[in-house]
Order: sequence, then structure tokens, then C-alpha cells
Amino acid sequence: MVETLSGVGHARTLALTGVAGVGRTAALKEAWGIATGDGAKVMRLAWESAEGEPGVPALVHALCQMLVGIRDGRLPVRITEIRRAELRTAGRDGDLTVLSTMSRMLADAAHYVPFALVIDDCERMPAPTASALGLMLRAFRPAGLPVVMAYGSEAPGHSGSEAPGHPGAELLAAADRVLDLVPLAEDDVPALVEQWLGRPAEPEVVQAVMRSLGPLEGNPQALLSVLGALVGDAGLLELDGRILLVSGQDALRLGGTVAEACRVACPGLPLEEAVLARTVVFAHLSGAAEFRLSDVQDMGRWTPGKAVTVAQIADWLVTHRVLTVDRAGVLAFAVPAFAAALRTTPPPSLGLPASHAGIVTSAVGLAVSAAPRDWPNTWWPLGSWPRTRTPLACC
Repeated sequence: MVETLSGVGHARTLALTGVAGVGRTAALKEAWGIATGDGAKVMRLAWESAEGEPGVPALVHALCQMLVGIRDGRLPVRITEIRRAELRTAGRDGDLTVLSTMSRMLADAAHYVPFALVIDDCERMPAPTASALGLMLRAFRPAGLPVVMAYGSEAPGHSGSEAPGHPGAELLAAADRVLDLVPLAEDDVPALVEQWLGRPAEPEVVQAVMRSLGPLEGNPQALLSVLGALVGDAGLLELDGRILLVSGQDALRLGGTVAEACRVACPGLPLEEAVLARTVVFAHLSGAAEFRLSDVQDMGRWTPGKAVTVAQIADWLVTHRVLTVDRAGVLAFAVPAFAAALRTTPPPSLGLPASHAGIVTSAVGLAVSAAPRDWPNTWWPLGSWPRTRTPLACC
């Protein structure tokens, strides 16, 4: 990557891929810093602030804004050429002409002031803009311009962004080489834990940290987040030369604010305030007792008029794999450390206390309805109370 940014590598267009948190941004910043330290000029395409309709118009605006940073006296010539191509082909489906002109102007700028172009967060780029950029880099590759793209691939089990027809496929097809950053191997985790703590930890500590991450156990960002919180919370104890956990695995959490924990555990997932509030309540309830799908329906009855909302939020969280549900209908967080992070936030006023009151009310109501007519005069042996699916233990 450093060689590409410096213009000396074999790959003129390099794509850096990997799931969120695997270290794409950190690797790109490190390579960027090394290249600029060696005297290379690196420019970033600020596509997210581009004005105009997504597609060629937005790409034109972003590239023109980037060309402003090339100070060689030829900026008016380049901007005029691009705008003239736009006007000449307006209303005549002249995207190819505009893309070709932009490529020539980028090559002209790289000829007079050699530089490399960095395009990051490509997975968030609007599909029409990504398609236009991919077409320009494939069909009208700017001569002498090294390009490095950072693209976040989907998490395992999701529809791949590299699938044919997806805008990500067009961007990756424009690359001479694709570097895929893979998650940490199981053997690499103890080494990273030791490096972070400055001393070896007991295997039980490492295993507890890995279990707290669930499907994110090989994610360096998530692992470092848990380790940072563990040190910050004074959750480690040194006893007879051994590093042990002060509390159990349930206390291991993602570090930072709730918003930061959400970005680590649910990258790219928009958690609105109402959804986040309910997610916090779910985290408290699941941490207090066995929490089932039927309890979600009960929560709807406790908050009149919000039954559909509660059920929809639970369904949305399961669909996006924030929550998991087993065959018995028990809900759990896919990443236990995320649930622990949410539990550091007090539940909203309409959350846990009201939920507990609702659980008690529902349980007692079901018990009374199932009791004999002469109850409470009837004595029931311990353990023979009418069974309910409501988690009384959560009270």
C-alpha cells in the first residue's frame, strides 16, 4: 500500500477490503503517514460532501473540489474542460464523455504535480456515484495516478458487497490488486492481549474476553475496546504472578460511550433514539433473567399503544443480528460485551422499572387465573405453582 501511494508499486489501483473493525482505517492511515513522510503527495476524494445528484454530477463536484488542492496554475483549465464537457453533453446521456474528460484532467494534474488519490469508506458511497467512479477507473484509467480505495465488506452471513451487480463489485473490478484484511486468528488473540496488558494473562482471561465478543472475537477493534474497558474499570487482579478477572465474564463490556459501543458492535446500523432506548431495556432484562419472545409481547401490553412498536424493534434487532433467538424463544445479544456496555446506561423512565412492574402484574394475573377457586385458602407445595412463561426471576 505504501508503494502504491508512493507511485512505485506494480499496482496502480489498489483496493483494501475487510469487515468493519478489522483495521482498514488504521492500516490506511499508517500507510498514508509513511508515504507522506517519504515525500509523496496524497489527496483524499471527499465524496461524502459532494453536491449534486448522486452519480456523475456528484463525482464531478467531488473531483473538482479535490483538484483545487493541486496548485500548479492549471486549475482553471481543468475545471473549464470538465464543465464544458458537462454543458456540451447535457440532456444527451453524455456521462461517458464527462468521465473521460475527468480522467484526462486527473492525469494532467498528476503529470505536473505527482500525487496519489485515496478514496475511503467506499461502502457508504451512494450506488450511482460508486458506479460512475468504478466505470471511470476501469474504462478511462487516469494515466500516472495511483489510487487506493478502502472498502468495507459485509459481515459473514450478509449479502456480499462484492456480488455481481452490486456497486461494490464495480469498484473492486477497477482494482489491479485487492488486499483483504482478515480477522485475527485464534492464536493471535493471546499475543494481542499480552501486548496490550504488557504481561501474559491466564488462558481463562483470554477465553472469557473472546466469549464476550461472540462473532466479533477476531475483530481487533472490538478486542481492543474490551481490553481498554477492562483496564479502565480495574477489572484485572494480579495474584501470585497470575492475571485474573475481578468479576465474571458478564462484566466484560465494550469501552467508550454507548454510541461508540454501537459503532463497534453494529457498524453501519442506524440506531435511532427510540430503538436505542428499547435496546437498553432489553439489555437490562436479558441480564437479569431469561428473556423470551413472549415477554416482548407482554411489554407491548404494559405500554398501551406501543405493542407494535416494541415488537417491530425486537424484530428489527433480530433481523440485523443484534439479538439472537434460540428454538425455545429465548432472546440474547449476539455480542455479550455489547449488552454489558448497554447495561452501564440507566434504562429510560418507561423502561426497566415499568417493565418489572408489568412482569409482576402479568405473572400474578396468570397465576391467579390458573389457581383453584378456593385460592388463596388452598395450600400449594413449593414448586407446584401454576407455571407461567413470564420471567419472575427478573424482579
